Amino acid sequence: YGHPSPSKDYPTRDNFTLWLVEEFDAPLDLDTDPIWTWSDGGLSEGQVRFVKDALTFEGGSLKVEVRQQFQPGSCSNAEVGYVMDKNLSSGELRTRRNMFRFGYY
Repeated sequence: YGHPSPSKDYPTRDNFTLWLVEEFDAPLDLDTDPIWTWSDGGLSEGQVRFVKDALTFEGGSLKVEVRQQFQPGSCSNAEVGYVMDKNLSSGELRTRRNMFRFGYY
């Protein structure tokens, strides 16, 4: 799954199957990508509300920006609930329907 590079050999581990590789060789359309999307959430104990425009793709990298930009409280699709007012905005890349988690298990 993902967008692996056909020119790379990925590491292997015993008793482990790599399911998701992401190189960001090309910008992703986070509204239509079958795996990745953006979050509109925010942690209840945090100071940041996640917004789509804080995620950009440049030079083969995903860039996540944090800025002092007030975000009013509202319902969140990602949190399936209400997120309170936040004084900062940033981005969160997430998988659709929480299909994958980071790391290996």
